[in-house]
Amino acid sequence: MIYIEEWLKKGITDAQTSVREAMRKTFWYYYKCYPVQGKKFLQSQLSSQLRKAVELSIPERLEIDYQVT
Repeated sequence: MIYIEEWLKKGITDAQTSVREAMRKTFWYYYKCYPVQGKKFLQSQLSSQLRKAVELSIPERLEIDYQVT
């Protein structure tokens, strides 16, 4: 899991907008499979600004029941 989270963090903080957008969506696929680890990742690995950007990018087709903190 550590490598996945490192990869997600690198992508979410990338300099290119298109990479960040894609990785924010990718994060939710990770969250769908591993909700506990995903929530911990959001709370501990991202700044509040990045966390908000990720929280606003939940793909509707995944039907994730996530409450914005």
